[in-house]
Amino acid sequence: MKIKENRIEFYNTGYNEAESGADFGCATLGFTSEWGWVPPQEIEAVELPFAVKGVVFHGGLEQTIQDIKAYANECETVKGGILFFGNCGREEIFLEQLSDIYPGIPFVGGSPAIGQDGRKGRMLPENGEAAILLIMDERYDLAVECCNVHQEVIATVKACGTDPRYIETAESEGTQVRFYDYIHSEAKKRGVGEGIHERIAISDVQNRNIHLIPDGENFICGANLPEERKLLVRYTDKRNVCKIMKDFYASEDSIIFGCAGVKSMLDDYTFITGKNSLGLFMFGEITFLEGKSQFANLMLVKLKFLKKQDEKV
Repeated sequence: MKIKENRIEFYNTGYNEAESGADFGCATLGFTSEWGWVPPQEIEAVELPFAVKGVVFHGGLEQTIQDIKAYANECETVKGGILFFGNCGREEIFLEQLSDIYPGIPFVGGSPAIGQDGRKGRMLPENGEAAILLIMDERYDLAVECCNVHQEVIATVKACGTDPRYIETAESEGTQVRFYDYIHSEAKKRGVGEGIHERIAISDVQNRNIHLIPDGENFICGANLPEERKLLVRYTDKRNVCKIMKDFYASEDSIIFGCAGVKSMLDDYTFITGKNSLGLFMFGEITFLEGKSQFANLMLVKLKFLKKQDEKV
């Protein structure tokens, strides 16, 4: 497959991506750039101001990883990549396989936003469970930064059970507790009203956040729990979120992936990015922590394109 310059576009869920001439991209729940903040209800799209050289693969998860594996046998110049999952599950399996093919290489991105019509997998190219851009662009070096806005660690607990995405009970200070009751109690202490809000989260010890989704009086997790099931319970307030996001999105020459759930804590607060950057709001994020790409929730991740001084863009 031939390396080419790829136009990258992101769009709100009301936009018809079939009319787009871009090579790669996905749906976002609103977006921001140096030109201003665009709310999700506007039928708008935005294109990265510069094209990125590389190769795009898309389709079913299994076929896509096999295509990448075959391509890797021919080409070893991949610097990193952008990866979108079509809200189909099995994200961690794909990422493990991708890390085996390209160990230590950063891949970031996430899952596209889902609009009021409930349509999933809003990606370019269309009609697949995954879309990935392998970046092979001699004009840039790549750098990745990740941020967890939930900077206050409340406690350390261990989730009981074996399901990778379900929690009924947990061990806290040697006592087994119903995790639903425990989380609501901790939220109430901090002035969070009834129900679960994005101000409370759990993470692994690498600071990879996991969203808690109520299921009766238990929780479904938005990403896989760590194998050892050791969790940090975390909290943030809205003022903290506003400052952190404004600073994080101010980068130049970057694609910035943030969680739509974190964005919900901004209320009416808005901000713009630095020059030549796009800021997005996803339904799940791909982080790069401890040398591996990992699926997460409620995170901020940016891919920075660092221009080489001797290269013309």
